[in-house]
Amino acid sequence: MVKLPSGVSESVKCRATFRNVGTGAVMNATCANASTKVTQTAELSRTGANRFTGDFSNTEFGITGSIRITLNGSNSMTASLSGGGGSASILLSR
Repeated sequence: MVKLPSGVSESVKCRATFRNVGTGAVMNATCANASTKVTQTAELSRTGANRFTGDFSNTEFGITGSIRITLNGSNSMTASLSGGGGSASILLSR
């Protein structure tokens, strides 16, 4: 679920892909529902056994910011984003 600035909550589905690059990763993520589709990219550095931090960008809306990802075993992860005057916490699972 996402809560829009208007206060309306909408259900969304997200898909994230990762590519290993040196000691970090590059992430591409798309979140969509019936009314909108948003794509983000991020460059991540490993900061712990199951933690990554870095910067994300969304060229569609001109938003950049920081991102933290924590892997929760092999089937889920939590991503926290902050930037563009807002913040988000997303739980992704297989």
